[in-house]
Amino acid sequence: MNSFNIGLSYDVNLSQLSGASQNNGGFEISLKYISLPKKDLVQDSFSNWLRKSF
Repeated sequence: MNSFNIGLSYDVNLSQLSGASQNNGGFEISLKYISLPKKDLVQDSFSNWLRKSF
């Protein structure tokens, strides 16, 4: 089963580069797609062969 996840986080700035970031953090939005692999076809074929052979 494939699925999407959406996340929201806050990035705290701990860097010494305060000139670039002005010591500000920021919100971050993430989108994650999870694709689960299909059954292993080689394993299924071997299992079927074993069942038929014995």
